[in-house]
Amino acid sequence: MRSIPSDVPPDPPRKAVPAALPLNEQERMAKLLSYQILDTEAELAYDDLTTLAACICETETAMTSLIDDSRQWFKSRVGLSFSETPRDLALCAHTILEPEVMVVADATKDPRFAHHPLVIGEPHIRFYAGAPLITAEGYALGTICVIDSEPKQLTDKQIAALAALARQVVSQLDMRLTMQRIGETLGQLQQAQGQLVHSEKITSLGQMVAGVAHEINNPLGFVNGSIDLASEYGNDLIGLLQLYRNKYGEEDREIAETIKAIDLNFITADLVDMLDAMQIGTTRMTEIVRSLRNFSRLGREEFDLADIHDGIDSTLLLLSHRLKMIGQTQKPVTVTKCYGDIPEINCNFGQLNQVFMNLLANALDALGEMADSSALAEPTIWIETQALDDHVLVVIRDNGSGMSAARVEKIFDPFFTTKPLDQGTGLGLSISHQVITQKHRGELICQSQPGVGTTFTLKIPNDL
Repeated sequence: MRSIPSDVPPDPPRKAVPAALPLNEQERMAKLLSYQILDTEAELAYDDLTTLAACICETETAMTSLIDDSRQWFKSRVGLSFSETPRDLALCAHTILEPEVMVVADATKDPRFAHHPLVIGEPHIRFYAGAPLITAEGYALGTICVIDSEPKQLTDKQIAALAALARQVVSQLDMRLTMQRIGETLGQLQQAQGQLVHSEKITSLGQMVAGVAHEINNPLGFVNGSIDLASEYGNDLIGLLQLYRNKYGEEDREIAETIKAIDLNFITADLVDMLDAMQIGTTRMTEIVRSLRNFSRLGREEFDLADIHDGIDSTLLLLSHRLKMIGQTQKPVTVTKCYGDIPEINCNFGQLNQVFMNLLANALDALGEMADSSALAEPTIWIETQALDDHVLVVIRDNGSGMSAARVEKIFDPFFTTKPLDQGTGLGLSISHQVITQKHRGELICQSQPGVGTTFTLKIPNDL
């Protein structure tokens, strides 16, 4: 203990004497900030320790204080109305320079404090005792201290008790840090679990889709070729029939009756239309197979040059059945694309396609909610791309139900979902965030407003 005798006459300066900075001030501040406790709400554990300090030392006022770079902030206080003071005015700033409890029996007789604003003015401090909060590494973060408006002394037991309370405050701080680390570890475990689950599903899905695309592609190629030949043969036969009718007319009664019975004019016109429709259908099937092939690359880790417009278009094609009608109102969704002139980028194409799938599927879910709950005239998704200096920008916006700010803060957390248990795991947006930010070193930003809609902005570097 370091005590200032009360019988030594002071030679007071004209103002308070600021405490010197600890020699390890930079490291001390880093340790204090690591607890993330400054400016937090009151907590019962600290309030109880502060109350015990006042009771044990029989003082009017007690505080648990933390000293940052510019102020003294009170995590807990008893008998005091204000929550902080400038560091230059903090008696506790002197205490953290001491290894043990510092006692000032009469502040008016201490040269450092005789003209201190808090001594000559409210709260008229006469007595002060503070125990430094010293961590295991030796950093003094603040104090647990008591003050009174009358001079006094503490007994040895009171001084020992104040020091013990200081150790308990440090234990509370360390427990806080431990809980923060446990939380971070749990978060990392959740993220790792989500990645494992997602990776396993994606790998299996990629293999299945690749097999389906391969099995469809062979007969589709045959059908495509056959339709081309069928169109050519059909046109030749129709031409032959027309030539026959032009040259010989319908002189044969049996032939004339047959032509009339089968409505030859309708058949020849409809046959052309049917062959054209079949050609359109097989072309669309070819596009779907190409989209499936894009998604068959989901489980691959390789980076290749790719046109992300192809990825977006393939995703929209696979979601075309949902775009035709959403919600119970069965409204169609308008997709407005504004594609910029962007280069091919080095990326994991399959993973980016999965990101597009997750974002567009979430937009459709939000549009479905909005369409069912209000008179949403035209459910719409806007997709915009543009090339910037060192990255490609993709913006996907909808006029759906939107989200609150609190929900937006959690939207990328693993397993966070607002959907029923059988409709979502809460992994889609979390994995999408990891794909963009970790795998592609980009950014994925969500902005939303309830009742207005949601915008996802992707920034993907083009120099990976």
